[in-house]
Amino acid sequence: MSRVLLTASALLLVACSGNGTGGTGDSGTGNVIPCDGGSITLDVTAPDCLWAPDHKMVLFTLDDIHATVTGSCGAPTLSIVSVTSNQPALGGGQGAASPDYSFNSSGVCLRSEREGTSSDPRVYTITVAASDGNVTVQQSVEVTVAHDQSDPKCPAVDSSRVVDDGDPRCN
Repeated sequence: MSRVLLTASALLLVACSGNGTGGTGDSGTGNVIPCDGGSITLDVTAPDCLWAPDHKMVLFTLDDIHATVTGSCGAPTLSIVSVTSNQPALGGGQGAASPDYSFNSSGVCLRSEREGTSSDPRVYTITVAASDGNVTVQQSVEVTVAHDQSDPKCPAVDSSRVVDDGDPRCN
């Protein structure tokens, strides 16, 4: 069994079954489920960090995930199933903007901010599901908002991803 953790700009290999005998993925572990039908490979091209911590909402969509199918696998259905943050919505030194994230099955908005009174980065965890109708696997993508630009440096957020609070693509 291979182990692949899905992170931004990484690949996830999901085995699938062509005859309906496939199993269900081991949620969150990155395990490839062996079976007889081929594979689905997901390439996540979204940024894995946000900068500057300016309280703006940044959009991620299913367009950031690209699937390659081999063998008898069908085209997978992709969805966003959950989002969490390791810091509270309103904590020390991060302003009064809330909520810090919103999502639906096809889009996520993350607020580019972190607790200013902590040296720990904010870590958003986005859980994505891929299913070919026989096998469903969930994996997580982490996006961080660092306290500062010491190391590693995070490039500025592409302005085309910045959206208003309440954008319908992620609510």
